[in-house]
Amino acid sequence: MSQSSAQWFRAGMLADSLGFYFSFVVVGGYLWSRFRSRGQARADMAVLAIVIYALLGIAGAVIQFATIDPLMAAHDSPDAAVRAGAESAWLAIVYATQRGLWWFEGPAMAIWALFTGSQLRGSGFKSWWLLVTAGLLYAAYFVTGGFGALEAMKLVEAVAVIILPLWLLVFGVALLRNRENIPPISLRASASRWQSLIHI
Repeated sequence: MSQSSAQWFRAGMLADSLGFYFSFVVVGGYLWSRFRSRGQARADMAVLAIVIYALLGIAGAVIQFATIDPLMAAHDSPDAAVRAGAESAWLAIVYATQRGLWWFEGPAMAIWALFTGSQLRGSGFKSWWLLVTAGLLYAAYFVTGGFGALEAMKLVEAVAVIILPLWLLVFGVALLRNRENIPPISLRASASRWQSLIHI
């Protein structure tokens, strides 16, 4: 990988963390504040699941972001053993990230998406089925990966990573269109809910 490609890779990992995973923390927190009164225990489990999802995703991206430059520097060494070690280390990091941290996003997103999708359906949001579909795909991604069906896993992942951002976009547009009918969030009430969740 060239130095230019490495910089683009690092930028991609940073954008993935800030632009994708953090957005689900914001959306998950917002929806938790709306739906907690309908099912406190399930809403709390769902918001914890989406936080775990974001942490797993960010951890994987940050590990690759932080290690690519020193490993590239080691790979430029004239010592063949050092180069081989750098290649092995990078391969191990990629597998640990993609087949470990990011693979375990499956159940976390499935729990959040299935609960949130059912609540959105009850609230009249037409895009609920997209989120439920994404949740089912993430569950299938986890199961196929667990059984070592890598080709099926890659196919399911490819569909899931299209549907989930699509839902986020459609939901955001629907939220903006209906903002006049949505009551404002009480910061004091939201803070008290977070405190009660922490002290469980």
